[in-house]
Amino acid sequence: MSKSTGSYYTPQKLVDFIVNRVTRNLTEKSIFRVLEPSCGDGVFIQAFQSDNIKGNIFLDAVEKNSRVIKLAQKNTSILNKKVKLKFIQGDFLKAKLVSGYDLVIGNPPYIGRKLLTEQQRSACAKIQVDGGLAVKSIRNIWPAFVVKSSQLLNENGVLALVLPGELLQVNYAKEIRNYLKKTFLSVEILTFENLVFSALGQDVVVVFAYKSSEFSGVRYAKIKDVEKLDNSIEFVKRESLTTAKWSNFVLDDNDLNFLASISGKLKTISHYCTSSPGVVTGANNFFIVNKDTVAKYKLGDYSKPILQKSSFIENGVSFSSFQLKKLQKANVPSFLVDLGNTSYKNLSLDVKAYLRLGIKNKVHTGFKCKNRKPWYNIPVVWAPVGVVFKRSHLYPKLIRNDASALVTDAAYRIIPGDGYNIESIIYSFYNSLTLTFCELNGRYYGGGVLELTPSEFKGLPLPYKNIARKEFSHFGSKFKDSKKMDELIKQNDDALLSVLGLELSEIERVQKIREKLLMHRLRTAE
Repeated sequence: MSKSTGSYYTPQKLVDFIVNRVTRNLTEKSIFRVLEPSCGDGVFIQAFQSDNIKGNIFLDAVEKNSRVIKLAQKNTSILNKKVKLKFIQGDFLKAKLVSGYDLVIGNPPYIGRKLLTEQQRSACAKIQVDGGLAVKSIRNIWPAFVVKSSQLLNENGVLALVLPGELLQVNYAKEIRNYLKKTFLSVEILTFENLVFSALGQDVVVVFAYKSSEFSGVRYAKIKDVEKLDNSIEFVKRESLTTAKWSNFVLDDNDLNFLASISGKLKTISHYCTSSPGVVTGANNFFIVNKDTVAKYKLGDYSKPILQKSSFIENGVSFSSFQLKKLQKANVPSFLVDLGNTSYKNLSLDVKAYLRLGIKNKVHTGFKCKNRKPWYNIPVVWAPVGVVFKRSHLYPKLIRNDASALVTDAAYRIIPGDGYNIESIIYSFYNSLTLTFCELNGRYYGGGVLELTPSEFKGLPLPYKNIARKEFSHFGSKFKDSKKMDELIKQNDDALLSVLGLELSEIERVQKIREKLLMHRLRTAE
């Protein structure tokens, strides 16, 4: 497996299942064309030597890495004579292939935008634009594989790809989900309770998409793990998709419609406050320092308190000056070196020495820094009254910033709107309904980590209740006991959800739904 190449080799049992499922619909043809857009070591190719496959197969296998192609050639040297195999060395995104394939099958690479070369980004952009998708949605390489693969199929073609679970979860994949629904008559989604690729640290799904089919729409199947795969798996059609994401296969339609009916009565968080990413330094290891570094380079006049990680916060709903000083005393990096646009010549010898250290370590050549003048001028430096960290474990951390500390872009800065206050926003946030939509709106990663993008956070429904500072203080003291969080949330449910007209049984239903979604996410940490 390789992060830089996005290669995650597929278990043989999963490969055999996929090949057997899709070739059942192709056995009546005497000849059919197959494309493997990223063949790797040839595991999908080998599955086509099964005696169950009738007719002759013309299989084109594309692979960028010449060394990997040699391995694939070795692994497929004893293929069934019915399989006419042709290897194509090169980048699939740029390869000129003749359309008309009956089947495109495989496990395309998963490479995040930051690891893509300029050539790869350009190729992804062209493919997505040709497919009617927006360039701004390029966050990974796999969507371009989906679009190009789809375009290479014939009018009855089948797409069978192993894709990251973010297809179902993240907002930027919404265009791909809509593209699949528009391009294919029917789509089947196979999901797994346990991780297929533990090193990938997130779910994968298998997508079967058919241009010709006996049914239309989207169907789902879910199994525990790859070892449970067999031909008896039943895909069930979902009659409604009440949200933009497809990740809600965890819940049935009744639960989804129930949640939608409640959330429809509420305003979202964006009504009560504005939120924006924290300070973007471009190089936290250089610009965020501890007290020893401040003293060594005499950076005191240019240092400002900053909170870098949620792990630095003690349990509670506020970050105090006492906690900040405790971090600083422990020599934790909690000072931002903010030189603004001060001219280099006006800086002291000690500060210049620190900047030379940054230049020696090539900090000034980083993507953010090289586009700034001067390179050390960090933009948009201001402290908010509230902070929410975009990544969390059991629940997002939303706190009042009593220390007036800056925060990095690991968090969003919260400013209450006119007539609202941070204490009431925080108090109102911790209820089962809002936390349920955190699970539905967000996406998750290895270790069961939940992440909310700015738009996902802003779109959370909030049963706002105005409370006094004294009540907030009482709430905060109970919040510090993490063992009693479930009890505290249920108390908030009684205060916040009952005013929506929900009966006790309905509130308990929301609580059970949240628990179900939470357990589904946390099982990735196992």
